[in-house]
Amino acid sequence: MELDVYEGEVTALLRELLGGRGRHPAVEPDPVRAARLSLRFLDVEAVTADATSLPGVLTRRGDRGGGCRSGHRGCL
Repeated sequence: MELDVYEGEVTALLRELLGGRGRHPAVEPDPVRAARLSLRFLDVEAVTADATSLPGVLTRRGDRGGGCRSGHRGCL
């Protein structure tokens, strides 16, 4: 999960490192930047929220928030 994505510089790097494996949710508080990110990276799930609402975002996505587990394909 990527927080406060801004214009997506780190997003591009994370996508490269993931190599198409796993899910890449990105949380951006600015709705305009989140929409821009969705257009730039079609495979990234951009969510308009801030870090204080992260538990609710994880719950809605079905994540337990337990972090990476050894051998999990989406972990770096």
